[in-house]
Amino acid sequence: MGKSKKIKGTWEAFTDDFIVNYDEERRIGAIEYGSNVDKRGYVKATVWHDKDLDGKRDKGESVIAKYKADAQVVFTELDYFSREEGKITVNESNGKFKLFHEGEMFGKGKIVDMDYFFD
Repeated sequence: MGKSKKIKGTWEAFTDDFIVNYDEERRIGAIEYGSNVDKRGYVKATVWHDKDLDGKRDKGESVIAKYKADAQVVFTELDYFSREEGKITVNESNGKFKLFHEGEMFGKGKIVDMDYFFD
Protein backbone atom coordinates (compact mmCIF):
# COMPACT_ATOMS: atom_id res chain seq x y z
CA MET A 1 0.00 0.00 0.00
CA GLY A 2 1.47 3.36 -1.07
CA LYS A 3 1.80 6.43 1.05
CA SER A 4 -1.22 8.73 0.80
CA LYS A 5 -0.71 12.17 -0.70
CA LYS A 6 -0.97 15.18 1.60
CA ILE A 7 -2.25 18.36 0.01
CA LYS A 8 -1.09 21.56 1.66
CA GLY A 9 -2.82 24.88 1.34
CA THR A 10 -4.38 27.75 3.24
CA TRP A 11 -7.79 28.40 4.78
CA GLU A 12 -9.70 31.57 5.63
CA ALA A 13 -12.82 31.95 7.74
CA PHE A 14 -15.00 35.02 7.70
CA THR A 15 -18.22 35.53 9.62
CA ASP A 16 -20.06 32.79 7.69
CA ASP A 17 -17.71 31.89 4.79
CA PHE A 18 -14.98 29.26 4.70
CA ILE A 19 -12.38 29.31 1.90
CA VAL A 20 -9.66 26.78 1.10
CA ASN A 21 -6.86 27.46 -1.38
CA TYR A 22 -4.59 24.65 -2.64
CA ASP A 23 -2.68 23.84 -5.86
CA GLU A 24 -4.08 26.99 -7.54
CA GLU A 25 -7.62 25.82 -6.70
CA ARG A 26 -10.14 27.66 -4.50
CA ARG A 27 -13.11 26.11 -2.74
CA ILE A 28 -15.71 28.23 -0.97
CA GLY A 29 -18.48 27.20 1.38
CA ALA A 30 -20.67 28.65 4.08
CA ILE A 31 -19.82 27.75 7.67
CA GLU A 32 -21.79 27.38 10.85
CA TYR A 33 -20.34 26.66 14.27
CA GLY A 34 -22.32 24.86 16.95
CA SER A 35 -22.79 26.44 20.36
CA ASN A 36 -21.85 23.43 22.53
CA VAL A 37 -18.22 23.09 23.63
CA ASP A 38 -17.03 19.54 24.32
CA LYS A 39 -14.83 18.51 27.27
CA ARG A 40 -11.67 19.01 25.18
CA GLY A 41 -12.60 22.61 24.36
CA TYR A 42 -13.75 22.01 20.77
CA VAL A 43 -16.88 23.09 18.94
CA LYS A 44 -18.40 21.39 15.86
CA ALA A 45 -18.43 23.16 12.52
CA THR A 46 -20.29 22.34 9.31
CA VAL A 47 -19.29 23.67 5.88
CA TRP A 48 -21.80 23.43 3.04
CA HIS A 49 -22.17 24.53 -0.58
CA ASP A 50 -24.35 27.63 -0.20
CA LYS A 51 -25.72 27.84 -3.74
CA ASP A 52 -27.92 30.88 -3.15
CA LEU A 53 -25.32 32.65 -0.92
CA ASP A 54 -27.83 33.44 1.82
CA GLY A 55 -25.70 32.00 4.66
CA LYS A 56 -28.39 29.48 5.60
CA ARG A 57 -28.37 25.79 4.78
CA ASP A 58 -31.38 25.13 2.57
CA LYS A 59 -32.84 21.91 1.22
CA GLY A 60 -30.60 20.60 -1.56
CA GLU A 61 -27.44 22.37 -0.36
CA SER A 62 -24.96 19.61 0.38
CA VAL A 63 -22.44 19.43 3.21
CA ILE A 64 -18.83 19.75 2.02
CA ALA A 65 -17.00 19.10 5.30
CA LYS A 66 -17.37 18.75 9.05
CA TYR A 67 -14.74 19.46 11.66
CA LYS A 68 -14.09 20.28 15.30
CA ALA A 69 -12.34 23.56 16.07
CA ASP A 70 -10.75 25.19 19.09
CA ALA A 71 -13.70 26.93 20.77
CA GLN A 72 -11.55 29.71 22.24
CA VAL A 73 -10.36 30.78 18.79
CA VAL A 74 -13.87 30.50 17.32
CA PHE A 75 -15.73 32.38 20.06
CA THR A 76 -13.13 35.03 20.89
CA GLU A 77 -10.86 35.77 17.93
CA LEU A 78 -13.22 34.89 15.07
CA ASP A 79 -16.16 36.69 16.68
CA TYR A 80 -14.03 39.74 17.52
CA PHE A 81 -11.98 40.08 14.33
CA SER A 82 -14.56 38.43 12.01
CA ARG A 83 -11.69 36.87 10.05
CA GLU A 84 -9.09 34.19 10.71
CA GLU A 85 -6.71 32.27 8.48
CA GLY A 86 -4.07 29.58 8.57
CA LYS A 87 -2.63 26.48 6.93
CA ILE A 88 -4.44 23.27 6.01
CA THR A 89 -3.24 19.75 5.23
CA VAL A 90 -5.61 17.30 3.54
CA ASN A 91 -5.14 13.56 3.11
CA GLU A 92 -6.23 13.12 -0.51
CA SER A 93 -7.16 9.43 -0.13
CA ASN A 94 -9.53 9.68 2.86
CA GLY A 95 -10.42 13.40 3.03
CA LYS A 96 -9.25 13.90 6.60
CA PHE A 97 -7.76 17.32 7.23
CA LYS A 98 -6.05 19.42 9.88
CA LEU A 99 -6.36 23.17 10.27
CA PHE A 100 -3.62 25.30 11.78
CA HIS A 101 -3.99 28.83 13.15
CA GLU A 102 -0.91 30.89 14.06
CA GLY A 103 1.19 27.71 13.84
CA GLU A 104 -0.96 25.78 16.33
CA MET A 105 -3.51 23.03 15.64
CA PHE A 106 -6.89 24.76 15.31
CA GLY A 107 -9.11 21.88 14.26
CA LYS A 108 -9.46 18.60 12.43
CA GLY A 109 -12.19 17.01 10.39
CA LYS A 110 -13.23 15.23 7.24
CA ILE A 111 -14.34 16.26 3.78
CA VAL A 112 -17.78 14.76 3.18
CA ASP A 113 -18.18 15.77 -0.48
CA MET A 114 -14.90 14.69 -2.10
CA ASP A 115 -16.27 15.39 -5.60
CA TYR A 116 -16.87 19.07 -4.80
CA PHE A 117 -13.53 19.51 -3.08
CA PHE A 118 -11.40 17.69 -5.68
CA ASP A 119 -13.45 18.60 -8.78
